[in-house]
Amino acid sequence: MFHLPTTPKSRRKSGFSLVEAMMSMVIFSMCSLGFFQALLKGYQLTALARVHDNARAALRGYVDQFQRLSIRVPTAGNPDPGEPLALFTVTGSPTGNGLRGWGQISDALYNEAQPSTLYIQIGPQDTPINAQITRQVSFLDPTTGVTSSTDGLLAAGYLLQATFTITYTTQGRTYSKSITTMRADA
Repeated sequence: MFHLPTTPKSRRKSGFSLVEAMMSMVIFSMCSLGFFQALLKGYQLTALARVHDNARAALRGYVDQFQRLSIRVPTAGNPDPGEPLALFTVTGSPTGNGLRGWGQISDALYNEAQPSTLYIQIGPQDTPINAQITRQVSFLDPTTGVTSSTDGLLAAGYLLQATFTITYTTQGRTYSKSITTMRADA
């Protein structure tokens, strides 16, 4: 019998070499790891966006109530409009007075004792995040736009400006968001 010598060409047609197979496995593993990391980062960003949305919703709840509630609580048998709710009292610095729960306003009057710090939980129910809510209220001069601690009572009443702030820590970073609104009190 006569045998033809094998050439490198005919050897290649028979399959992959061990080196080629190992290189393809390394490349596949690196691509898979990169894809997994991209999925993980996408999940983290989605979770962070959900927490930010919850924080924004909590702030909007307080702002909405600040804009629509009656500032003063009338007392029985007294034509005087009554004392203001704690939510509407002017503050020198940020405080939690007048706030409670998620988007709930305290029905306490301005002179009743209340905690100065309010914490709520935001984020997913299985891993809630503690957030601190504060408010800062001041009088607003409608002619200059400058805030002050004394009212510039005009014939039509005065303007109140409130800034609601939420501060929370998630994924190793601290975030703070604020919403500022104003309203008139006649």
